This record gives sequence, structure tokens and C-alpha cells, in this order.
Amino acid sequence: MELKHDSAILDSAILDSAILDSAILDSAIPDSAIPGCPMTLDPSTLQQRWPVPSDPRPIVILGTGDIVRNAHLPAYAMAGLPVAGVLDILPQRSREVAEQFGIPRVFDSIEEAVAEKAVVFDVAVPPDHLLAIVRQLPERAVVLMQKPMGTDLASARQIAEVCREKQLVAAVNFQLRFSPVMLVAADLIRRGLIGPITDVEVHMNYYVPWELFPFLKQQKRVDMLIASIHHFDLIRSILGEPEGVYARSIPHPKYPDIEATRTSAILDYGMQTRCCLSLNNCWSFGRKHQTCTIRVEGLKGAVVANLG
Repeated sequence: MELKHDSAILDSAILDSAILDSAILDSAIPDSAIPGCPMTLDPSTLQQRWPVPSDPRPIVILGTGDIVRNAHLPAYAMAGLPVAGVLDILPQRSREVAEQFGIPRVFDSIEEAVAEKAVVFDVAVPPDHLLAIVRQLPERAVVLMQKPMGTDLASARQIAEVCREKQLVAAVNFQLRFSPVMLVAADLIRRGLIGPITDVEVHMNYYVPWELFPFLKQQKRVDMLIASIHHFDLIRSILGEPEGVYARSIPHPKYPDIEATRTSAILDYGMQTRCCLSLNNCWSFGRKHQTCTIRVEGLKGAVVANLG
């Protein structure tokens, strides 16, 4: 099976049915001789969307950098989710974003923003500022935190402890597993149509505009925590926790001020399932030879998702 979609769809985590209808589904079940396996599959029967809330809470966004401007806010607009207000350390940037997306309120302080009731807080700040903001959220608040959850394991444990103490309904923004193409893939796997999984491979050779994120220059770990974390989370959503991880991340001469922008990794799932990732986020030679492929192979069939 092969699924293709535009990268903008991945960012927004919303799929128009026309996208899936035009996907290539011919090889979902490769062998008609397999008992009980259909030759064809109606794409409209597969899960393509996440459940839509019947009464969505307004969203308060803390941090209005490029990830919010280019991903979060367009996605909220496509999904019809209301945004109540924004706050940024740079007030002018908050005002520009509010004007661009028709957001009714720009907060003057963190205290003013967290005083909002019955909202979802979208905290989209660099990882070294996340703990301080989570500590200021009200008890039992609902919060979506931008990944990564801290700069290292110690800070992640601190953030998790604050979430427990405040009884927050908290999540980290791992959106790849909720993207339309992966919802379809997960549904196929869940129904057992490809059989027991024997092989999972992620191959990424594409361009990430690292220069748009100057805060990365201060981070000690970049690719694993900022970019490739989505791929690792996706694999965990399919296979669960690995027994071990063998990985190496390295920098690129084009970005000497940014630590580790490329990664190779092997995840140990025992003797039945091979799992590996080859992740080059610095491809600079045009779209023609960019590749963003996720392949899940089972005993009955395979799912191949081409992103972008």
C-alpha cells in the first residue's frame, strides 16, 4: 500500500477525503491467495480524522514563533477551533499574529493569560522555558506542551512532577501519529490486515529550515528532541517501548552553530521485528530527490507512507 499527501496536510493533521481518494491503495493486500484477505479496500472505511470535540474550548497560545504561525494556527483555523488570545515575549510579534489570524485578544502578561477560565493552553516555547510556564498554570488546567518536554531527562521529570502536583490534563505535541496518513496506516495495522509486524523503517532525506529557529543555537540536543522525536514517537505508537535504542546524531557543516541535525538509529524489538531510522534533515539539492518514507511490513502486507 502506498499513501501520498501534501506536507501541509501533515502539519495541520487534517485530511480532506479527496486526498485519500487519490492515494494509491492497490497493493494493500499483496496476495489474493491469503485466506480471508480481500483484494481491494474501500479507503472511505478507514479512519482518516481524529475525533472532533462537540464543544471545543477556546485556545490560549503562549508563544507565537514560526511553529505557531505556520502550523498551529493554520491547523486550528482548518479545524474550526477557536483561539481566545495569544502572548509572546515579543509583544509586536503577538500583535502581528493576532492581526493575521483574526485573534481577538493579545495578553500583556503571563498572569493575565493564565487567568483565562475553561480554555486549552497551547504552550509553544523553547524547552528551557517550559518548566517556568507550566508552574504558573492554574490547577487542573488543560495544556498542550510543545515538544520536547524539557531539555533533558531531569527537566522532563520536573515538568511531569509539576503536572501531577497541579493535576493538569497535559499532553506533548507529538502530531505525526495523529496525521491523516498515519491514522490510515494505524487503522490498517489495528485491523490486522498486514499481519504481525516484521519490519519498520523510516527514511528521511529532506530540508529543514533550521535558520528559522535561532533558539536552537543554545540547545545541546537538537535533532533527537526537536525534529526526529516525532518519528520515534510514531514507532512507539505502533510497536510500543523498545528493549533498547542504538543511535548517533551528528551536526552538519552547513549549520556549525546547531548541534546534531542528522541521526541514524536502530530500535531493538527483539528477534522478530527489525526497526531502523535514517534521518537527514539537511538535504540541500532540490525537491526531486527528497525522500520522506515510512514503511511498515507485516507477514500479510505492507504500508508505505510517502510524506511530502
